[in-house]
Amino acid sequence: MTFNASMREYIETIGSRLVGRVFTYKNALHYVLEVDEESGLARVSFRNEGKTAVMQMPIGEVAFRLNGTLKD
Repeated sequence: MTFNASMREYIETIGSRLVGRVFTYKNALHYVLEVDEESGLARVSFRNEGKTAVMQMPIGEVAFRLNGTLKD
């Protein structure tokens, strides 16, 4: 997917605010590791059954979860 300049600026601005933040999802604490501007996805880590796991989540979903707009 190709983003125009204004979309890229918006994603990069949001990304810089998301990296390093934590939120709770499905009763687990999630930590935002990085934001990929090209794909529009954030990479987040969390603990699952005693092990660290990593998953990708849309940037918008991460932003809503950090804001408290989305709940489990």
